[in-house]
Amino acid sequence: MSGSLEHYAPYFRDVAVSRGFKYHLLAIEPQVGKPAMLFLHGFPSTSNDWHHQIEHFHAKGYGLIVPDLLAYGGTDKPLDPTAYSLKAMSQDIIDVIDSLEWTSSARIIVVSHDWGAALHSRLALYHQDRFFASIYLVVGGVPFSESAIDFDVVLPFLEKTFGRPLIAYQEFFTRRPDAAEVIERNFDSFLELIFPEDPTLWERVVTAYGATEDWMRNGKRGTLAAWLSPQDAAHSRNAFLSGGMAAPLNWYKASGDGLWIEEDKELSNNWKQIEHPALFVAATKDPIGLPVFGKTVSQKFHKNVTFAELDTGHWMLLEKPDAVNRELDAFLQTIL
Repeated sequence: MSGSLEHYAPYFRDVAVSRGFKYHLLAIEPQVGKPAMLFLHGFPSTSNDWHHQIEHFHAKGYGLIVPDLLAYGGTDKPLDPTAYSLKAMSQDIIDVIDSLEWTSSARIIVVSHDWGAALHSRLALYHQDRFFASIYLVVGGVPFSESAIDFDVVLPFLEKTFGRPLIAYQEFFTRRPDAAEVIERNFDSFLELIFPEDPTLWERVVTAYGATEDWMRNGKRGTLAAWLSPQDAAHSRNAFLSGGMAAPLNWYKASGDGLWIEEDKELSNNWKQIEHPALFVAATKDPIGLPVFGKTVSQKFHKNVTFAELDTGHWMLLEKPDAVNRELDAFLQTIL
């Protein structure tokens, strides 16, 4: 194990879920009277991204369930995009929880970031009775899927509405068959684009027509953010160069190709608002995950949402971990 969780190695285990996939996760039983926290990471990440929160809440006696999600880290990496059904992955997480001997009576709080929030929003809808509270960082869940993404329509609409084609980078991720190979070949370019020292790089490249593809194919270079430790950067290189990028990109393909439409249609015809308390923490400097998106989705799915914001970019859990932990602590004090 590389990264910032090496000293937690004894707490990691592998679990086989009901549809046959292996999940790799950190699991720590809570102290008496304490709840457990389930952390769901995004792209391109692993459980390692939560190391600041793991240290903080472990010291407070909270239980911890921190999986590498499907396609990441030590978890299986199916190459078939249909494996990335939000409904099926929600059941995977329930199977992971149920594999732990202490969870039957635990109060479980779900914390998510980025694509983890997409899974979180469905997990909480499908299994409302299993969770005590929800905390979303930067992304407040995803709306019900109604169609595949037509970039020729969506990108001009976003540009007209928000001034930039906010998801322009996804066209490279989902519509170029060699995207994974290109990213693997120029992985340092990819890391420097995803975790940039220059906060304007996402505006100039990630959210600009064709610019992500141009950056990656030409191996352009930037500077890694100072808040990304050498250990975390090394962990990303090891995790994604050994496991490959094809499987992680399937999260984008499942969404972009409309693979969630039927299950979301079924869910949207038979759902109720989530009653447990929720917190959405917005990032005021994220040029893609705009606060208005997270507020709108979290308010739709949850009856009772508390809003907070931090002066950070997309990677708040790494950029300002102490501030994130303070927001989580403050919210938890109101519900425990």
